[in-house]
Amino acid sequence: LGVHKNNCKTVVDFTLALHKSRTVNLSQMCNYSTRVGEISSRSIYKNYQRLVHNSKISQNDLARCLIQLLDLENCKLTLALDRTNWKFGKEDINLLVLSVCLLGSAMPLYWLELDSRGNSNTAERKELLDKFITEFGANKIEYLLADREFIGNDWFEYLNSNEINFIVRIKSNMLLELKGDNIAAGKLFNKITQGGMISYSVKIDEDFLLAQATRSTENELVILVSNNLIEPNLLVIYAKRWQIECLFANLKTKGFNFEDTHFTAKHRIGNLTKLIVLAFV
Repeated sequence: LGVHKNNCKTVVDFTLALHKSRTVNLSQMCNYSTRVGEISSRSIYKNYQRLVHNSKISQNDLARCLIQLLDLENCKLTLALDRTNWKFGKEDINLLVLSVCLLGSAMPLYWLELDSRGNSNTAERKELLDKFITEFGANKIEYLLADREFIGNDWFEYLNSNEINFIVRIKSNMLLELKGDNIAAGKLFNKITQGGMISYSVKIDEDFLLAQATRSTENELVILVSNNLIEPNLLVIYAKRWQIECLFANLKTKGFNFEDTHFTAKHRIGNLTKLIVLAFV
């Protein structure tokens, strides 16, 4: 991971303390350090602080390490794209995360610290996915899964141009072209019943896509589009997207309580995220 040998002990100690304390609050982590009794709590805290402030681990090095640890070097990956955000004081912390779906919980590979509290834009999504493509190649991706935030003609064109199969949930008011007529997706699928499934070949702008929908047990209409026109059941594959929600829960309240951090600077949040991801995987 490019960690200097003098810092390796601190990285290992930080990881073990994070596992035991289940929080990213550095002062609480110090109580679980393997070096308690060897050096003072103040020194342990300073070591942890310096690690978060000055970590030289790159996202590419970490992603390669995680792929090896998870034994995924020779297989295609189902990726999920989503955001997680929270507020510390008046500061908004907003991460755009690209993860691999595996073992019931997605595993983060790349992320961006966004400047605003709202949705990501197409340029930010492209920047994130370009990191993966540059390192592993687009042919490493079996499917990219994303929720209703991640739509748009430019975004779909980018995925098509890189020959990336995608399954994206869309909003009910999105217009789909069917047999030359534009119709809102919700209207097109409004007669579907709970547990049923209907598929149509549609166009969005100039792209031919497969649209498929069902109605959930909560009576909510779930509408998906994909550039794989022959996939018989998009819904089964898309269900894996829930694993990224499990990931965020595991990094937060069910795992390492990421929101306990007092760091707000982007590079420090980024460094802390790398250490949490390493500990989690």
